[in-house]
Amino acid sequence: MRHKKISWGYLIRLEGNEELIGALQSFAKGQSIKGALISGIGTIYDAELGFYEREKREYIKKLFPGDYEVVSLSGNISYFEEKPVIHCHITISGKDFISYSGHLFSAKTAATMEIFLHTLEEKLNREFDPSHRLNLLSL
Repeated sequence: MRHKKISWGYLIRLEGNEELIGALQSFAKGQSIKGALISGIGTIYDAELGFYEREKREYIKKLFPGDYEVVSLSGNISYFEEKPVIHCHITISGKDFISYSGHLFSAKTAATMEIFLHTLEEKLNREFDPSHRLNLLSL
């Protein structure tokens, strides 16, 4: 990972084989980021995406083996029980130009990921919501 501090946050470049969510968690912890907005583009492989099924109150997960273009990555950095949480949604496209979208659970960087972190002054926290079985933003 390479990064550059800028006026409103950080520019980050992940390189081949870096695990996307884990790398961002480590970066948030290492830089003492209180909260941030995430956006990015690039290439990934072996992505695991999810769709939250409201009635069952759980995620349906699907693995997407192989290489994909990241058409859009958006999300945030917050904290649950003092640990950084990377909450991202992603749209990916394969060589057939068909796109898939969902909650991003994991993916590895193929060639590169270009990520923009817009950092926040206030700490973003999450709390468990039993009605949805999710850790939601605490407002």
